[in-house]
Amino acid sequence: MIKKWFFDLWDNLFHSIILSVGFTALMAVPLLLPGLVAAISPGLSLAIVVIGILAIFAYAGAVNRYTLGFVRSEAFLFGDFLKNLKIGLVPSLVLGGISILLSIVVPLGFQFYGSLNNIVGISAIALLFWALVFWFLMIQYWWPLNAQLEPKTLKIVKKCFLLFFDNPIFTIFMLLGALIIIVLSFLTASMFPGFAGLMLWFQVGLKLRMYKYDYLETLGDDANPAKGKVRIPWDSLLADEKERIGHRTLKGMFFPWKE
Repeated sequence: MIKKWFFDLWDNLFHSIILSVGFTALMAVPLLLPGLVAAISPGLSLAIVVIGILAIFAYAGAVNRYTLGFVRSEAFLFGDFLKNLKIGLVPSLVLGGISILLSIVVPLGFQFYGSLNNIVGISAIALLFWALVFWFLMIQYWWPLNAQLEPKTLKIVKKCFLLFFDNPIFTIFMLLGALIIIVLSFLTASMFPGFAGLMLWFQVGLKLRMYKYDYLETLGDDANPAKGKVRIPWDSLLADEKERIGHRTLKGMFFPWKE
């Protein structure tokens, strides 16, 4: 997964940087503009925050479609932006709305239960914390599911749950990789891997994981869980992906014309 993600990102590095810069620029709307108008109108300031966050999620939906093109080695067209934005708009705005709600409810919950100073409060804080961790683990599948398989929001939620519970270790691995990508992006001023690199990470994760389910479908009744755990032949399933990546060297990456 790491190898495919890196080379898909490398092969689309220029476009990835452009998309990531656009995301960083859009972040200025909810982070900087509200402070400029807060003294004039607190209500307008709050509205700008909400609109800015929703705009970021809508933009993320468009980037999500582009990263699917990276995975599939499709041509990148800036003219497809509005089409990509429209395709992923509803799931993106729903996720944005949920995120806004959580950003309000979770801090209030921690503050309220922390003020109880008893075992009930401590237990509630622990439960809230692990619920938040579970949310971050599950939500990694939201974007790639929308791009690759499912346009309907409620079905995306259901499949996020199913994928997490069926692949808990892989999901934790994806989250750790995502955290590393975020740290690296901060160190490079969001240029590399950047936001597009993060979205591509999730896209590649689901793309490769779906080979498992395609294989299980070919087994039919032989894949019945009651008959025991099915061994997934990952080497053969990923053979085509490995062939597409091929053998690459540092010289070939920086000076491909010399290969």
